[in-house]
Amino acid sequence: MTDNATMTTPGPRRATMCALLLLAVFAWPPSATSQDANQPDDRRIVAIADIHGALESFTSILREVGLVDDDLHWSGGDTILVQTGDFTDRGPEVRACMDLLMRLQQEARAHGGEVVVMLGNHEGMNLVGLLRDNNPADAAGFIDDDSEDRRDQAYEEWTRMRRQRAASLDQPQPRFDRDVRRVWEESHPLGYVERMQAFGPNGRYGRWLRSLATVAELDGILFMHAGLNPVYAAKSVEEMNELVASDLRRFDEAKAEMVDAGLITEHADLGGMVKAADEKASRLMAILEETGEPPGADDRRLVPTLDWVLKYQSWEMLSSEGLLWFRGLALWPEDEHDADVRELLDLQEIEHIVVGHTVQLDGIVKTRFDGAVFLADTGMLTNFYNGRPSALEIEDGRFTAVYVGERRQLYPPTDDDVLEFLRTADVVSIEDLGSSKSGARRVELEKDGVRARGIFHVIDFTRERVQIGERFHAIFRDSWRGQVAAYWMARELGLTNVPPTVQRTICDEQGSLQLWLENDGIRTNADRVQERDFPPDIEGWLGQEWVMNVFDALVFNDDRNPGNVLVDGDWKLWMIDHTRAFQSDSSIRNPEKLWRIDRHLWTALHELTAQRLATLLGPYLERSQINAVMARRDAIVEHFRRRIEESGEENVFYDLVLRPTNGGTLAEGVVGEVKRATCRRNQTHHTFTTACSQGAARLPGSFLAAR
Repeated sequence: MTDNATMTTPGPRRATMCALLLLAVFAWPPSATSQDANQPDDRRIVAIADIHGALESFTSILREVGLVDDDLHWSGGDTILVQTGDFTDRGPEVRACMDLLMRLQQEARAHGGEVVVMLGNHEGMNLVGLLRDNNPADAAGFIDDDSEDRRDQAYEEWTRMRRQRAASLDQPQPRFDRDVRRVWEESHPLGYVERMQAFGPNGRYGRWLRSLATVAELDGILFMHAGLNPVYAAKSVEEMNELVASDLRRFDEAKAEMVDAGLITEHADLGGMVKAADEKASRLMAILEETGEPPGADDRRLVPTLDWVLKYQSWEMLSSEGLLWFRGLALWPEDEHDADVRELLDLQEIEHIVVGHTVQLDGIVKTRFDGAVFLADTGMLTNFYNGRPSALEIEDGRFTAVYVGERRQLYPPTDDDVLEFLRTADVVSIEDLGSSKSGARRVELEKDGVRARGIFHVIDFTRERVQIGERFHAIFRDSWRGQVAAYWMARELGLTNVPPTVQRTICDEQGSLQLWLENDGIRTNADRVQERDFPPDIEGWLGQEWVMNVFDALVFNDDRNPGNVLVDGDWKLWMIDHTRAFQSDSSIRNPEKLWRIDRHLWTALHELTAQRLATLLGPYLERSQINAVMARRDAIVEHFRRRIEESGEENVFYDLVLRPTNGGTLAEGVVGEVKRATCRRNQTHHTFTTACSQGAARLPGSFLAAR
């Protein structure tokens, strides 16, 4: 009765009929387009997910991330804004959101920036006329002085088409009374006609929407609305974009053909198209059964279109497993599908995937699969989802969730994230390390499905008048406290090569808990030497050794040897085992090793103050130990001043930024150590008490003689 009828699924008989008739019809000609992915050259990227016509929320987060000024003009410089689709439907200001996005695209380009707007499933629905989620205010935004006349004209076109269609289908002529007019107008409110035209292939918004990509790859990150189904994993970005683009072209052609055949008007929605295709297919099938003759030439040409329309649920734009709808990355159990996600990344040659589509009901941007997937839809349309506006900022390898008045780095985990994990994770198991002379234990930790291992030291030994080698100590300390102090000392200096370490009580014993380094290729420096494996970057390697020598001199590490220096797969040196550091001796250990110094470390040494060290190291060290650190700092500075006078600054200073591969905080270098559990939590989790009762025996009294 109306082109906006409720959509129904065509029966198998209709689909079978069209399949038979297709044998007599030419194949649909293939078409192809290519959309090049823009590469950001490591520029700042800001991703904003589902907007749904929430203009105020959208503009508030744009201001928060500095992309627009108070007048909503572009102020983001060369930043790339990626909007991952679903700016249409549900909310009242869809048109205003589209106008803003379109204008910002032009303004950003003029300032060296870029706005990448992507198709979401709701844009796909609107483009094919599936209008079930339209907000009434959406159509109202298109009303002008001529809207009533246009609607009257559209009604006349519809009644004329319905009479012609009834005649061609050998149906009784329909009656158009006041009730019919009322129902039609309810489904065609003022502004509806203008909106359908605007979203059509020749409309202002329709042309723009049809130009948008479905998938974009920027700087090793894949952006899309829903998620990448593994069935597309081997396809390129261009191929995936073409799947949706070709669907849209075929839809436009199919609709135009049905309009020309007198089956629908140009204002028909998808429900009207499916109903008309179903009726026409039924009539053609009836003729075939009655006469045994195939349809005439005009109807035969129409059959592929009818067949395609009746299979609308399998269209790329509407398929629940397709590029605009797939929710697996948001809903898959991580322990079961980690390998699937890794394979997706490998096949696409990317590191991360950013999606929207699946609303995070707590209003928080999430990361899944150890930072491989980011879920950015936080329900920006607050009166519908009770969420909040958000953005995902990507810069220098860091992924930061931005809310109005709040920021939180999601990946790599910050130092504080790792420290919090070490402090609060459940103890799953404890294991003695028989090779450790300090009685260290390996501890397995678990929290919220994340598992990692740590090394737990409880040694806390102090003895007066001790001879160690050629050095006499009035007071000698061998303590877990040095482990924690070394981490905070390194962090204060801007060094990133001492693993995160906290003070913690486990099994009623107080000690230090340090993250156990397990990333690929890690080994001791002693093993490296024995394997005769030499670093590819000798200058960088020496720079790291010189930093380590300065650090050891500062903290008076009396126990550095190739066995407590680790080398990871990226040829980064990690310094471990500082239980014998921070003696009260104010002299410099091995001054002959202090040959050169990194400029950043030189500056950091000058910025150290006794007050700052007392605050930072006071919980772990005695006052005499802290005073000794400051005395050694002064001696190190004086040592290098003499070196500069003797050899010149160019032979003493060098620039080495000690940071992990991704850049940034220390935690970025150990993100690989915090691994997703491979078993379900209820299969592996043990209580704290059980772990202690089954763990290692308590440490013997002294390890001084044994070390």
